[in-house]
Parts: sequence; structure tokens; C-alpha cells
Amino acid sequence: MRSEAHIAHGAGVISVASPFAHILESRLNALLDQRGENAVLGIISFGTAGSLWRYYRPGQWLVAPKLIGPNQTVLEPDLAWSMALVAALPGAQPTTLVASEEPLRDGAQKRALHALSGANAVDMESHVVARVAKERNLPFAVARVVLDPLDSRIPDAALAGLLEDGSTAILPVLNSLMKTPRDLVPLVRLALWSRVAHQALRLGRRALGARMAFPD
Repeated sequence: MRSEAHIAHGAGVISVASPFAHILESRLNALLDQRGENAVLGIISFGTAGSLWRYYRPGQWLVAPKLIGPNQTVLEPDLAWSMALVAALPGAQPTTLVASEEPLRDGAQKRALHALSGANAVDMESHVVARVAKERNLPFAVARVVLDPLDSRIPDAALAGLLEDGSTAILPVLNSLMKTPRDLVPLVRLALWSRVAHQALRLGRRALGARMAFPD
């Protein structure tokens, strides 16, 4: 998402964002072509994730020593970098993360994915980062903050105005709410969780420093 990329961006760190896998992959490759692979230490998937475990609440930092991609392929983040992230981020827990190519809308979908994969958290971008890093022979890592709890419901309005850069157009959201007014309460709840998660992202970003805890 654009807000997450904005938090990550800083001295020594260039960020790209998109909620759509093919656009994210294209932007990552374009950036690497522009900068040159020799000028890049590694790629980190930094942002939010959905909880697949009842004990993970919004704001919890997670670092993935193991990532399960589409079709249950296992992707392995850089171990030294992952350990450095766990040490640097406040309260971070190592956990297996699984990729989803579509948003998981409710607890039933999340529980089904947990049962299939054994993972405790899910996102839609980390497998793209892993694929690009592997193709470029670069180390990668995954550091994510829980946004939505296990039994939350993501309403249609939350996705209605999603743009290519991860920002949100307000008019489609309002149109969706007019069609489905009952979505207002879960949308407000999601906004509150987002505030908690983004505060954790900002605190964690400061803790990681200019090199995002990349080991020497």
C-alpha cells in the first residue's frame, strides 16, 4: 500500500507499492534495472498482514523465516537478515507467512488457509518480492505488522476504491456504502485497526535504521 511504502522510504531505502501482483513485480524490476543490482543490498517486504491465528492482534510485528507461496511452494528468506529483524523490531515474533492472490474476506477463509498451509499470517505481496529477489540473486526478508484479526470481516467498501499504487479513491467507497450500508461498522473497525498497525510500522521503521537492519 502507498502509506506503507511512504513509511518505509528514507535514506538508503527506495520503496515501491501496489496491491496488484503484476504491477508490483513490474515496478520492482523497473527500479532494479534503473539502480543496478550491484547497488542493492536486498529487498524487504515491509507492510501489513492478515492474522490467521487468534492470538495475533493488530500492531503485532511478524518476521517470516519461512514463506509459503502460491501452489504451496516454500520460499526461504535470508536467515541472518530475518534474525536481525526479530532482534530490532519491538515485540517481533517469527512466524510462517503464506501468500494469497486474493483478499481474504472473513474468518472462514482465513481458517481454511491456515489449515491448508499451517501459516499464521497472510499477505498478497511478499511472494512477489521473493520471486523478484530470487530472479535477481538478491537476499530478501519479510517484516509485517498484523492489520486485521482472524475473525474480522473485510467489507466490499474497503476494496472498492483501491488504486494501482495502493491508495484509495473515496467516491467508489461511498458508492459501495450506499449500496451496502451495513458495511459501515466493519469499515470503521478496519480503519481503527489500520491506525494501530501504521503506528507500529512507524515505530518499527525507526528501530530498523537506514539499512532496514540488513546485517553487515
